[in-house]
Amino acid sequence: TTRFEPLYPLFIAGSRALTGSSPAAVQVLQIGVASLGGVLLFLLARDLTGRTRIAWIAAILYAVHPLLVRHAADHSDSALMTTAVLLFAYTFTRALSSTSSTSSPLESPRTARVLLAGACLSVAVMTRVVAVPLIPLAAAVLLLHGQRTAACLFVLACAAVLSPMIVRDYQVGGSLAPSRHGSNLFLGNSEYTAALMPDHSPDLLQRYTDFMAAREMPSVHPDSPGFGDAADAILERLAWENIRRHPLQTLALKLRNVGYFFSPFLVPSHL
Repeated sequence: TTRFEPLYPLFIAGSRALTGSSPAAVQVLQIGVASLGGVLLFLLARDLTGRTRIAWIAAILYAVHPLLVRHAADHSDSALMTTAVLLFAYTFTRALSSTSSTSSPLESPRTARVLLAGACLSVAVMTRVVAVPLIPLAAAVLLLHGQRTAACLFVLACAAVLSPMIVRDYQVGGSLAPSRHGSNLFLGNSEYTAALMPDHSPDLLQRYTDFMAAREMPSVHPDSPGFGDAADAILERLAWENIRRHPLQTLALKLRNVGYFFSPFLVPSHL
């Protein structure tokens, strides 16, 4: 299947190999990765502002944010994704400052920093493909700083690291990316989503999502390897049908989601 990006499953497999498949030990390792995000945010804030006090404030807020605390220990890739994005932001900031200080981005360690930033962003993409738009955005920032060579190196680094995932996704599922966007679109735009949030996670609708997909294609067994890939297009169609039937309700839900994004207390209260 290509339903999931590869990095979090690889992280779980590696953690199990290191801990003897102890669930508690794997969870502790994930909490450690999530905690590393606080260190990266401290370093990023200090580099951007030049003030240690602001860096400490940012790191402390990161450490006590309810949703980040929950993600650190739950069974999802959210903690890994958060840390990966912060790692990219930190390495890209350092790469940008180094390339801006010279006319030759091919000088070492400037080249190494650009390549490292591209690799770090690729790690985030391999955790959640939603990070793909950051690749052209980061390249555009380098171009705006007059660093065309650095922008090319950055894109090449991303392409090199991501190519195995892209090739595998195409070989297995016939697409260039993991085939879960239809499922996610349906989870966020079903007739029940608005009633669940914010007290419940929309992930509670996963069984309903699988049921709807199975109902549309009764000839494909839900446990077959190709079920997830085949279901994705069907769920995308069902989601858009629901959006077209309820445009005003959908708009209201999206405006609520924007508000939730700025809430410092947003976390499902019923698990």
